[in-house]
Amino acid sequence: MDYSTEGVRGERPSWSRLLIDASRYDALCGVTWRSESLSECIDSWTIRCTALRNSEFVARAVQFLTHARCDGYCAAGLERVYRHPALLTELAEVLSIDEAEARERVRQRVRSIEGLQDFMRLAGVVKERFTCLPSEDGSTQLDALNEDCWSHVRRYLQLSDLLLGSASQ
Repeated sequence: MDYSTEGVRGERPSWSRLLIDASRYDALCGVTWRSESLSECIDSWTIRCTALRNSEFVARAVQFLTHARCDGYCAAGLERVYRHPALLTELAEVLSIDEAEARERVRQRVRSIEGLQDFMRLAGVVKERFTCLPSEDGSTQLDALNEDCWSHVRRYLQLSDLLLGSASQ
């Protein structure tokens, strides 16, 4: 059997462990599995699906970064893989720029979707602007949070959390 992977390092990976944890890997974007055994080919299915899923996240992120498609679905892809080296490589190739410039574009675009208004718009919660009705008890509403407080909330919230049931997928 010939083992060749992208995004997985090591002499000879423990495929049983990789198989169990595969769906949690965001770095795995490609895998080549050559085997004569049907059971080993079946076992590779989870790993292949994970690599395909992650490659799709990279493709959606590139669409968002190039402004080809600026919806929540593609923004969620960027949010998921913005630290992934394959994103920089793909973006640099698509735009014919070097990886340093690609890294800067990713950084700027990620910053643009971190704010409350853009997050709510991309998530499909609102069409234009997010506002709350005044509270009866005078407590702080979500739209009144300062940037630091919102960024703390945002650490626990991703676009994909709100897009799950969306028809835009």
